[in-house]
Amino acid sequence: MMDADIDRFLHMPFLPQLCLELNTSCNLGCVYCHFAPTTRRGKEAPPELLDRIKEFCRRFPIDHVTLAGDSETTLYVGWMEFARDLLDIGMKLRIISNFCKGLFNDDEIDVLSRFQEVVISLDSDNAELMRKVRYRADLRTIVTNLQRVRAAAVLKNRPMPRLVCNITAYDRNIIHIDRTVAFALASGFTLVQINPFVELEEVPGGENDLRDNPNAWDVRKVDTLSPDAAMQAKEALERAVDLCRRHGVPITMQDRLHEQLNRCLTDAPPASLSGSPPLPPESRRTKHCHFPWDYQQMTWNGDMLPCCIVKDQFIGNALDPGGVAGGFNGPVMKQYRRGLLTGELMPACANCTYATDTTTRRLRSSVEAMLGLTGRPEPERLGNTT
Repeated sequence: MMDADIDRFLHMPFLPQLCLELNTSCNLGCVYCHFAPTTRRGKEAPPELLDRIKEFCRRFPIDHVTLAGDSETTLYVGWMEFARDLLDIGMKLRIISNFCKGLFNDDEIDVLSRFQEVVISLDSDNAELMRKVRYRADLRTIVTNLQRVRAAAVLKNRPMPRLVCNITAYDRNIIHIDRTVAFALASGFTLVQINPFVELEEVPGGENDLRDNPNAWDVRKVDTLSPDAAMQAKEALERAVDLCRRHGVPITMQDRLHEQLNRCLTDAPPASLSGSPPLPPESRRTKHCHFPWDYQQMTWNGDMLPCCIVKDQFIGNALDPGGVAGGFNGPVMKQYRRGLLTGELMPACANCTYATDTTTRRLRSSVEAMLGLTGRPEPERLGNTT
């Protein structure tokens, strides 16, 4: 791909998703949280940052704002007022929450029922497993809060928020994941997404001082299962997909989850960019990642990250003179975009194990489709490097 051709992919005239971390505190102690040092707790977004964000949302084309981070947003004093301000200027809101800081009050329920999407972390229908892995999580509190949000939407004659059940898959829960999905469907979730557990060392800048909690249960990646357990997990996944199909509920999962299970059954080594044979420029290997184009993560102090995986590199700060737009369309973010399109990856991208492998040609096709520059992208199975 010629440089002049690449240039049209580097500047974004709109932002599909702005993800805001309002605080760093959390009521849980999840053993797999990839950025949970207790020394980081207690930080909160200053008022001037919230004002800067609201002004940015008024002026820059944004599809939606997500309230989420390595924390529990609803612990932030003033989160409701901030959310109302964004809703009142017409922003579509999304939240990722554990829904178990306690029972939400009526005002919190009312605000949440106005959100377009509510994503709740729910790894299992087994209350003890939830309590021990997502340490202190209470299944009863989650379900009560969920049903009250649904009831508020019905009572106020509002569109029902899209309710997303987010399942992190690991060795302890994947064998019974069909039961968890059945529980989610019965609870009123309208989308199920399954993401494989990511090891701490796979996250640049990741930290976690919760895994040594003697009262919690540690977890391992799916590809550590025995062949027999992997086969049980594969069958449970198939049953989960069938349940969703029969009830008309979409279910999404990363192909790397299937790849991990298949490795348990075949002893095949994981796919890697390193050691790959050289390919023509248009077929060069890269990562199947849209984050630099469709997502902007911001921490509590305004620092802007290149994605939600990399925790130790920054592309700017929202309180800088250039603001959010200056970071999102700044030189560092454009380097990430250019690297993915050419296969000359930034170090964080080259070492990323979260995104699957693809070719530059296929990534370009999917980015073009996402930006509306062309038609549908070339069909591919994520992770296919041929």
